[in-house]
Amino acid sequence: MLDEIGRTEDALTLAEETLALHRELEWVRPRIHGAKVAGSLNNVAVLLGKLGRYDLGLLAAEEAVDLYRELERLHPGTHTADFAMSLNNLSNSLRMLGRSDEALATSIVAVKIHRVLLREHFHAHGADLATYLCTLSQAHEELGHTDEAVGALEEAIRIHRRLARTEPGSYEDSLAGYLNDLAVLLASAGRPKEALRAVGESVDAYRSLRQKKPEFRTREFATALRNQADHLMKRGRSTPALKARREAVALHRELAAASPDVHLADLATVLHELGAQLAGAGRADQAIAVLAEACAAYRALIEANPDVPAYTEALAGCLNNLGAWLADLGRLTEAIDASKKSVELYRGLERKAADIHLPYFAAALNNHASRLVIAGRIKEAAEHQREAIAVYRRLAVDAPDGYLPLLATTLNDYAATLADLRRGDRAVATAAEAVAAFRSLAAAEPATHGPSFAQSLANYAFLLAELGRTPDAIIVGQETVRQYRQLVDAQRDLLPKLGAALKNLAVDLGTERVSPRVSRMRRRRQGESQSLVSGRRRRRSSAGRWSTPRTRPASASGCPCPWC
Repeated sequence: MLDEIGRTEDALTLAEETLALHRELEWVRPRIHGAKVAGSLNNVAVLLGKLGRYDLGLLAAEEAVDLYRELERLHPGTHTADFAMSLNNLSNSLRMLGRSDEALATSIVAVKIHRVLLREHFHAHGADLATYLCTLSQAHEELGHTDEAVGALEEAIRIHRRLARTEPGSYEDSLAGYLNDLAVLLASAGRPKEALRAVGESVDAYRSLRQKKPEFRTREFATALRNQADHLMKRGRSTPALKARREAVALHRELAAASPDVHLADLATVLHELGAQLAGAGRADQAIAVLAEACAAYRALIEANPDVPAYTEALAGCLNNLGAWLADLGRLTEAIDASKKSVELYRGLERKAADIHLPYFAAALNNHASRLVIAGRIKEAAEHQREAIAVYRRLAVDAPDGYLPLLATTLNDYAATLADLRRGDRAVATAAEAVAAFRSLAAAEPATHGPSFAQSLANYAFLLAELGRTPDAIIVGQETVRQYRQLVDAQRDLLPKLGAALKNLAVDLGTERVSPRVSRMRRRRQGESQSLVSGRRRRRSSAGRWSTPRTRPASASGCPCPWC
């Protein structure tokens, strides 16, 4: 009861008191209270797991298994179901500690035991077997056994369909939850059509349940709606996706109004998602209003939980996005204010945990600089770009594939800013470094980085010409033309840039140039928050037992924010 309303610590205290009481009574009547000790240990293990105390949870789960194993040896058949349950909980504990092979082996035993029980009495043991199959699915998934993971979950769904047919009203909620889980798993397995079908069935089931009982499974219904919105967006169906996301927001509003301490974080996250989706649909004014509400929610969470960095990180990402969309609407002063606050928050986070927050800090610096440039605050922009470059240099040492492109892009932008400040020699040197970085990237992946390499060459040629280094500018201009000619057959949208490069090469490089304006190749919105999302696409916990979320694969766009 206490755990269900978010008071897990209080629930754990009571469970530990109950365990201590049964340990004392075990000495008097070991057969009766030995089983109760094992049951109490199971409860303690589950609650410890929910609180993230996995080591202690594992100790409790192992002791419960040992007790049930001994009871089953002494009294065969009496505690078989409880023994299987304790094995299932032990599997979860092992998995959360990264001991995936042991978790899988333990889960297989639990399922095997319960299959025997199922043959004796389907309705008594079907729901539990489905739970253990769900755990088995997760164990297979973590080891990369995708087909086995899907198969175990589909078997759990078949069991629940059968249970729901014979006992209407009792199992539809669990079935809806399993269908949502299956959709997540199918999507990660590269089966999007089946995933969309499964999550659609899950949403329909939850909607039917809510119509019968408005307060029923509200949070799980919202989760399914959010997953459905994601799948619809991937299929290009933006209008129904937006409708599903709005419905999820409405459900989270209900929950947060009733219990803000428990549900305000979810509301903030889903508002952030809705804002991103509205902006993607070209509704920037609506997106700004929604994001402002999300920021207010994150601020309230930070005020109530100042020691939880995840909320600060989420607010920093939200402000970063808010700044981007305010800038899109021409509200530059507000955009700069938002991106400045984002930089300040990421700076504080980076000081405490650089390995986690450094990439987002660099991106926030870049985004803020881009708005300062537009506002004509060039010196301030240069300072932020210089700091971003220093960060990307550090990151590129350990992960060049991920951060060398960002370093090269930032160098290119910084060269443009230096040119604005009339620091020609430094601009040329910086542009040369950008060209060198893009050259190495284009050599490895020409289709991906070739256009950026060609543009960096065009920028470099322009800066050389501005300094009066015409012969050098001609050499670089010729290489620019060669690069664009190699690219245009596959990328016809580059034809105008090839034309500009040819004209620049043909005319006097000191006058009447078609200036590329030292083009800024800024990648916007790189610093969006990943907190409160890594655990998204939550699996609902199976009745009374601890289960962890399935998470979606990371976005392929390179943006850490999984909804952009």
